[in-house]
This record gives sequence, structure tokens and C-alpha cells, in this order.
Amino acid sequence: MKITKRQLRRIIIEEKRHLNEQPGYDPGHSDQEIRDAVLPVILPLKRYHDAEIIADVLESLADQLRREFI
Repeated sequence: MKITKRQLRRIIIEEKRHLNEQPGYDPGHSDQEIRDAVLPVILPLKRYHDAEIIADVLESLADQLRREFI
């Protein structure tokens, strides 16, 4: 299954909301800067992996970030 642009945007918006809630968040970095840094890593993965798996991994990583495991 492929991830849609809408799903990716939803994930990014949710992550931004969670980041804004975290102490120490630096709002100086825009969403676009984060997308520009992350998308070059994600897009090549789509050639080899199902988009739904990639989305699950991203959500898992986001959860780990929120819990400060990584």
C-alpha cells in the first residue's frame, strides 16, 4: 500500500503539534526545513519498501522521539 501525500502531511502536522508541546522546542526551524531534510531519506525507501511500512516506521520513530528514547 502506498502512503498518500495527505497521510504524510497528517503525520507531519501531528508531529509538529507534538513538538510544539515539548519543552525546549526551537520554533526557528520551519516545517519546510524539516521536510527538506527528511524527504530525501524517505523517497528512495519507497522504491524498496511498501509505503505503509515506511509510515509505520516513521510513526514509531516519532513516538520514540516524543518519549525521548532517541
